[in-house]
Amino acid sequence: MSELYKDDKMLATSIRNILIIDDDIKILSIIEKQLRNQNFNLEMINDPVVALQKIFQKEYDLIICDIRMEPISGLEIIKKVRENRPGLPVIILTAYPDDQIKNKASNIGSSDFLVKPVRRDELIKAINNVRNRY
Repeated sequence: MSELYKDDKMLATSIRNILIIDDDIKILSIIEKQLRNQNFNLEMINDPVVALQKIFQKEYDLIICDIRMEPISGLEIIKKVRENRPGLPVIILTAYPDDQIKNKASNIGSSDFLVKPVRRDELIKAINNVRNRY
């Protein structure tokens, strides 16, 4: 596995295809800008129903997902991913840091839990942590 160094940070090159799910288009735009120059293939989807369909149609290396969405929550997405693609890591994003939700997300298989607005360095660190675990 080769390593890539950018901005003095080691980035995962084994994680290429990332699906980012958030019903807030502004958040998607921010994350896209944060990861734009990191050699990832990013797909942004603001509809969790469409995103869930895509997860089972395409190969992704990582999902980054908001937790509070309608009509399908991030927790429901994690459950479906664990049932059908158990090795696919999911990083949860939330604007509502709540220990109970964090624990629930962890118990059903989230790989990490980040609070919005997420800083670029936190996001890259979480992606690298996923790479190191999987």
